[in-house]
Amino acid sequence: MRVYRIPVMLIVIVINFTSCRELYFPDDIRSLDQTLVIRGIICDGSSPAVNITYAMGYYESTEIPVSNATVYIIDNLGNQVGLPEESAGSYRPASDEFKGVIGRTYTLHVITSDGTEYESDPVRINEKAVIDSLYAQAGELDIILYNPDGEPYMDKIREGLHLYADVTGTTNSTAYCRFNTSVIRLYGYLVNTFGGSVSYYVWDSPSVVDNFYSVDYTNSDHGRQILSEHKIGYLPWNFPEDLPPNAFSVTTYYVLILKVYSISAEAYDYYYSVDKQLNSDNQMFAPIPSQINSNIRCVNDPVRTVTGVFEASTMTAAYNAILYLEKDKIRSKTLTEFPDTLGSGFQTVNPPDFWIYF
Repeated sequence: MRVYRIPVMLIVIVINFTSCRELYFPDDIRSLDQTLVIRGIICDGSSPAVNITYAMGYYESTEIPVSNATVYIIDNLGNQVGLPEESAGSYRPASDEFKGVIGRTYTLHVITSDGTEYESDPVRINEKAVIDSLYAQAGELDIILYNPDGEPYMDKIREGLHLYADVTGTTNSTAYCRFNTSVIRLYGYLVNTFGGSVSYYVWDSPSVVDNFYSVDYTNSDHGRQILSEHKIGYLPWNFPEDLPPNAFSVTTYYVLILKVYSISAEAYDYYYSVDKQLNSDNQMFAPIPSQINSNIRCVNDPVRTVTGVFEASTMTAAYNAILYLEKDKIRSKTLTEFPDTLGSGFQTVNPPDFWIYF
């Protein structure tokens, strides 16, 4: 008998915990049947993409892709596009002609090789949310550490940034948002040479600050839909440690890249329920996997378990550079754009085109 966990476990997460309680696994998550996980997305101006896998066994760490499925998407005007299998379990259109359009409604259809048919709820692409500000506040963060005897104690990360965003909806209705924030560290320094000094410009690959399931929503305030001080996460300051011994005049700063996806209420419910499951920490009354809210169902066998989400959304982005001066002192600069697909690298003498000056 196999024990299946929710699709949250499709993301590799390492959780260290100690507990004197015995974990309880409800009967409804013990099954010989594999649970299908369907994750699809279509954004305005972009082609759709769908991933299909089986939920991993509770003690497994490798997802199982589902191949040979028939996948297609229909909009409310009757336009349709098929998504052939690009790689194992990954389905995309053969061309970029079919793209999301704001105001249109899309429905995902999946037929597996055994003839089982799945269908999403119709999902509308809503108007873009507006990012009013992306900002940071220098400060400490309380963390829990463990001594050699396994006993917890409180400590602090003494230098870092609390990251926030303010968002406004563009309609009178509640705007549901999914957040994705990455950060790129850049630093420059000089190295003494026989002829003077040489400038070095170094950058890291982007790293993620929040998780894929980070969602929030606006509230009505004097006729406007506003989300104030959405907490993105905490960014510890990590200074370069591999500098040459003769390096000097080191300047370190970060570039924050925030993407806000305007999603449906149903997609919000899914991400929120997954986030609750992620952060339940095996507590006695933690939500069980069957409580994950999905907007996908099995058409020809309504009792068959399926989970996942079909997201139709718009995306808007904001960029901000943060310069570290000293403890609790920073400078920030709003950017109009910044390349978010950089790999780590360095350049000497002349700075790269994307370098930032304060």
